[in-house]
Amino acid sequence: MNTVTPKDEEFLYEGHLIISQLDMDGRIIFVNRNFCEVSGYDVDEIIGLEYKTILHPDMPSEIYSKMIKNLKSGQTSNEIIKNIRKDGLYYWTNLEIIATKDEDNNITGFISVSKHASKKDIQKNSELYEKMLKTQKS
Repeated sequence: MNTVTPKDEEFLYEGHLIISQLDMDGRIIFVNRNFCEVSGYDVDEIIGLEYKTILHPDMPSEIYSKMIKNLKSGQTSNEIIKNIRKDGLYYWTNLEIIATKDEDNNITGFISVSKHASKKDIQKNSELYEKMLKTQKS
């Protein structure tokens, strides 16, 4: 997959509940129609990609790492995430992701449900992520 060039323009959406399912390696194995509409990807383009492929470059890597660590330990993760669409526009989500388990209670993957993040959450996290990225670069 080609790297998407970010555009400094937000893709706004309302009322879409975005659902995806990931395997243990963080690869996307299922998305709902809303996921495709908001991300700009067709199902056959997105299935098999790592979820981090759609993370915007403005997202600090430690946010994703912390989320994966929490999930693999069985915890639920709730994050405000800035993603990048196929066309380069960005969109914010309020993401809740949980581990899926088999009958023996072993983690088999993850399922996420997200909706558009509030303006307050976007502002707060945008400032936090900017500070984190500056620290990463120094």
